Amino acid sequence: MTRFQLSDAHVTQVARETLPADLEAGSWPQDSALLRVELKVSRNLRSAAEKYELNVGNDVFACSDRQREYSSMPYVYDAKGRVDAYHGAGDDSRTIWFYLAQRSDRRKNTDNEVVPAYDLTIAPAEICVELTGGAMYGKVIRSNTLRFNVQRENRDERRRRAPVRALRAGIKMRACLSARVS
Repeated sequence: MTRFQLSDAHVTQVARETLPADLEAGSWPQDSALLRVELKVSRNLRSAAEKYELNVGNDVFACSDRQREYSSMPYVYDAKGRVDAYHGAGDDSRTIWFYLAQRSDRRKNTDNEVVPAYDLTIAPAEICVELTGGAMYGKVIRSNTLRFNVQRENRDERRRRAPVRALRAGIKMRACLSARVS
């Protein structure tokens, strides 16, 4: 198994129009804003994906309860696009990201288990993320578990930090690295 270390989470709200073409926006909750979660990775994930023919994804869950999942698209991206065995080698980019729904109604996951609703605009959350990957012949990669908080900024803080156009857009999300767990 190959290990990757994640660090430095940064969360921003993004418009649906800016999503990569290979994401199906229709599978997202239509009334939810989308968050782009940017991470730093210890090694070139794209090169490993190409070398070992890996499909790379993410597991996003509540740190307090691993069974409580958050709605994220399964793909991981870098400056060259989707990171996997079939999208070519790229520069040695150590910044990757994935997309997370800011809110989600109660739903069923791929194992047909009920996943509770959540709304990150109302209830702050400590979120955990792990990168995972695998190949048909059995090669596996895994990262450490990275914890970060997503919370709504108060009005005064938002005025101090955010540009005017972000204020007009509404909620600005902030993430801060709270701990690293291997």
